[in-house]
Amino acid sequence: MTFASIKELRRFVTPCATAAQADLDARMATVPSVCSAGCDACCYQMVSVHTWEEELIGSYIEGTMHAATRAKVRRQLVEWWKHLKSILRPVSRANPLALGDVQALAQYMIDNRVMCPFLVDHRCSIYPVRPAMCRAHVVAANPGLCATMPGRVGETIGVHHMLATFGPGSPHLPFDKYVHAMKPLAFAMTGALKVPASSTPLTVVTLGELMPTRL
Repeated sequence: MTFASIKELRRFVTPCATAAQADLDARMATVPSVCSAGCDACCYQMVSVHTWEEELIGSYIEGTMHAATRAKVRRQLVEWWKHLKSILRPVSRANPLALGDVQALAQYMIDNRVMCPFLVDHRCSIYPVRPAMCRAHVVAANPGLCATMPGRVGETIGVHHMLATFGPGSPHLPFDKYVHAMKPLAFAMTGALKVPASSTPLTVVTLGELMPTRL
C-alpha cells in the first residue's frame, strides 16, 4: 500500500497504532508490576519501535512535545548518533547491518549504559506514545535488582501481549496494508527531530524474522 504524503500515512496508521497501544496497555494492566514513576533503569539500552508507531511518535514530537524538551532531546539524539558512528563498522546499502550486528549493538548499549536519547530528567519525554517495547516491559519483583542488572529482562508475559497486539496476527494492524518491522527508535525519529544523521542501512527485523527491506 502506498501513500501520497506523510499526512495521508499518518491518517491511516495513527488510529490503528493508538488502538493497538490501548489494547496492549489493557493487557499489561493485569500483569503484576513493581515499576514506578522516576525509575529509569530500563532506559539505558537501545529501544526499538514498531513501524506502525513511528508516525504516531513523530507527530507527538512535532506537535505536542514542549519546545524546550524537544530541543534537549534533539541535542541528546545528535550525541547518540555521534557515539553510534564511532563504534559502528562501515555500512552501505550493499552491506547493511545484519541481525547479528544489531544484536551486538544492543548488547553494547546495555553493557555501556548508553541512555535512550528520549530520557529527560529521568523521565520518558514521549511517555504517552512510548513504543510497545517499553509498554510491555515490566518487572514483578525486586526492583532493586534493576540497578545492578543492566538490561534486566522483563516479565515474559509482556512479550506475549506485545505479539498479540503488534505481531502479524494483530487485530489492529492489518498485515497486508503496511510493513510490520522493528528498528531502533533513534533511527526512526531523526526526521521528526531534524537530526542530520546519515543513512545507516540495516536488515529490518520483524519480530524475530528478517525481511529483505532496507531502511
